[in-house]
Amino acid sequence: MSDFLVSEILVLILLIPPCLRPFSKGLKKAGAVPLLPWFAAVILLFIMFGQGITVSLLPVIAIAVICIITEFARFVMFLNGLPNGFYSGFSYFLRIFMLILLGGVFFCTFYFSPERDYPANYSDFTKEDLIFNSNGKEFCGGVFYKPQNVKNEHITVAVLSAYPHCSSYSNTFSRFFANAGYNTVELTNPENINIKFLPKRYTEFLASCNAVLKRNGKKEHKEKQNSDFFNFTVSEILNLRKNSSFYVIAEGRYRQALYDYFVQNPGAFSGIFFILSEEEEISGINRERSCILDERGQLKFSHELSEFPVCLFIRPKEKLSQFGELRCDDVLAARLLGASRDLGRKDRITAAEVFEKWLKIRDEITIGHL
Repeated sequence: MSDFLVSEILVLILLIPPCLRPFSKGLKKAGAVPLLPWFAAVILLFIMFGQGITVSLLPVIAIAVICIITEFARFVMFLNGLPNGFYSGFSYFLRIFMLILLGGVFFCTFYFSPERDYPANYSDFTKEDLIFNSNGKEFCGGVFYKPQNVKNEHITVAVLSAYPHCSSYSNTFSRFFANAGYNTVELTNPENINIKFLPKRYTEFLASCNAVLKRNGKKEHKEKQNSDFFNFTVSEILNLRKNSSFYVIAEGRYRQALYDYFVQNPGAFSGIFFILSEEEEISGINRERSCILDERGQLKFSHELSEFPVCLFIRPKEKLSQFGELRCDDVLAARLLGASRDLGRKDRITAAEVFEKWLKIRDEITIGHL
């Protein structure tokens, strides 16, 4: 059971006494019951700023707000020291409706609960923030995972996720490669975006809401991207690992920026592995000079294809590749977008395994050309 699910359950439990109060003599005598929805609201704020806001959290937020509204008059009575344990016939019917609604939200909370994180053996590797200095200001542009027993010291795997600055925990790819013994770098804030006063995962939340509502949020995201700062962050990370073969696995909104950097700096990377949905394109890529792995058919690996530094891993559109870990962390949003849950993060693990297989073939060729 994830920490996020436990937090949601705690909020819902606090909403049960106000809904049951008209039917319980003991609860009627407890004058402080109208305070509980406000405690639930405070916990929701901690969830949003500590763990992140998701579409799956919206039903819990909605029922908490409704409960605050229905209990507001009794809350005011409590503050004024007046009795608040009397209910009209309408209040009884309203609480019955609230109990039904609360039961539905409980069901949704469990049914759309996020997948557990990919297990990581933290004792097997160290985790270090990568602090950079730009114009006299320090910022964290990434996290470096150093395994105790490195499988290939000359290889560094960089993970550029769909919404890196929204991540409140390690990406599944980062955990997978660190567990597998690779030196791993996860870009967590490639544009030095300050989101101190906004809920975590807010960009992913807005993007999924725009997609559900059929709005186009691409222009807004493009305007927000700072290509100079992105290039600076990537360059700093490359300088830290300049003595190793640098491979990148990239998905989501930063793929184009990464490819543009690669065009400007052709020798910067030993290989780039782009994860794409079948209807997506990256501007400027010559598919005839790229390794194409299409998941809709049979995956064929060959030394000839791996000679190209760019690999395109094409996935069916229902896997929502452009949204990264959405099918694991925000199952309700994924369902609204016509996709299913990524049970056990199997699709994420499959993509990581395909990348690793391509990396091994590509690295043999790269070493052979040295």
